[in-house]
Amino acid sequence: MSLLLVTEDHGFGVAAEALSSPDLAVSRSHAEEAVALAQRELPDIVAIDTDSIAEAGPLMTTLSLATRSIVVAIGRQAWPGSEAADGWRRAGADAVLPKPSGAASPSLAGTDRDAYAQWFTDLLRSRREALR
Repeated sequence: MSLLLVTEDHGFGVAAEALSSPDLAVSRSHAEEAVALAQRELPDIVAIDTDSIAEAGPLMTTLSLATRSIVVAIGRQAWPGSEAADGWRRAGADAVLPKPSGAASPSLAGTDRDAYAQWFTDLLRSRREALR
């Protein structure tokens, strides 16, 4: 399984790269190269750091239309059922995931690592089952 993380926040990118495992290949890009990279590499999931990208909404819409990847919005205010989460879904996100521990979310490299890796795995599994 492959995950492309789109972020302008180096700290968050480093923390998220800790999700890499033999079952999950994590790469990252900046917003301006995200669409071309997603179309070339065909990741299973594209996760957009909505806190660091000023134009996250239009980028999310473009990625949802231009790729077959699952598009995920990740942000501090993106709690399920929140107004922010609803906005990201309207912009094209297939799923919304809150950051576990603030802007840089250092816990992705520690205590939250397994839970978030499992969440991405489950998301892809659900998508594949729905397409059968």
